[in-house]
Amino acid sequence: EVSKVSENIYMIDDQLYSIPKYGSVYLINEDKKALIDSGPTTSANSVLDGIKAVGVRPEDIDYIIVTHIHLDHSGGVGVLLRDMPQAQVFVHYKGARHLVNPAKLISSMIADQEVDVVTTGTFGPMCSSGAYFNIGHSKPRIKLGGGRVYLNDVPAYAGLAAVDIFIGSNALPDDDPRNRVYPGEFNYGGGHVIEELVAGKDIKLVATAYGTDCYPRRRLETWINIEDLNQAVLFNIRNAYQNYDVAVNLSDKTIYTYMGILKPNLGNANYSTAGQLSPLLNDP
Repeated sequence: EVSKVSENIYMIDDQLYSIPKYGSVYLINEDKKALIDSGPTTSANSVLDGIKAVGVRPEDIDYIIVTHIHLDHSGGVGVLLRDMPQAQVFVHYKGARHLVNPAKLISSMIADQEVDVVTTGTFGPMCSSGAYFNIGHSKPRIKLGGGRVYLNDVPAYAGLAAVDIFIGSNALPDDDPRNRVYPGEFNYGGGHVIEELVAGKDIKLVATAYGTDCYPRRRLETWINIEDLNQAVLFNIRNAYQNYDVAVNLSDKTIYTYMGILKPNLGNANYSTAGQLSPLLNDP
């Protein structure tokens, strides 16, 4: 829902927490077009629809101006920027680092709630991140376990049961022309599938199985949406560890590794632990 509040100024209902008229952002539709606040990531589609309803293309937005860095006001900036490639973001200098890495804001927001630490400890796709899906039974039934499953051409692990699959964030298509020449572009993989599914997009599922009397179907090709799934859980295997590993650099030059930038001559030590759940990060 969009309301005109003044000349060229519009209030867009961002459906905060999926509640109508609970939160809003503002669009200034002048020669230079500005969005005041973004709402959380879950409001991105509502904000984009509101902008379009005014007759403005999201890619024509010049500025996103953040009033403050609480997640319900600015959490969706990163998502919106994908549709607003020319937009500049204005934020107080003390809040800029939280837009780049909102993990501390998220962890503080959930600290006083009863939560499943496995799922809330995962803030985005990284190596060892992935998602478990229960897709339910088809008609006739197919036994996914023992067969092969692809989500948008990205292979998923199906050896769990008849209707459960796991896709890793680093999984890549079997034959991806973008990755034939080292080091490859890696423009699409499991993390993108998870991201699109969470965003409400339809995902193509292709599965093959050997077929049994109980599960006679041998091939399934369909489209799934997160609303269709019985269960979807984001999971980071490394977050099951309290302490995992530490990396240091004994050489005379800076090196860049999967455990981050390591400064020369023991200049720093990077820990791979339970992320925001790690006592190394949270010990008062």
